[in-house]
Amino acid sequence: MDVESSARSIQIVDFGQSFLGNECPGILNTRLPVRAAEIVFGDNFDYRVHLWSMACLVFELIIGQPLFDSIMTTRAILVRQMLETVDDDLQPVEKRLGCHQRNIT
Repeated sequence: MDVESSARSIQIVDFGQSFLGNECPGILNTRLPVRAAEIVFGDNFDYRVHLWSMACLVFELIIGQPLFDSIMTTRAILVRQMLETVDDDLQPVEKRLGCHQRNIT
């Protein structure tokens, strides 16, 4: 889809592995820096993981740098960076879910 104005052109593209509604594939191979937490932890996921990926890309377009490191990133580094960006109000949820104790290497 191509949306044009007099000065700019915006192209919306599919980065692959899109799916409809809750018809989720067994595995998503999303790039690590834009991967939703559900995928990182191997939890159940649905179409909302695409919203996370899109938000990460929009952040990068607006700010000029990725939200999370994209060079030499591992799952452990990504989770650490995600936790560092979590608001203090959400930290009890993290502790309740046991994310800080899970082996994520």
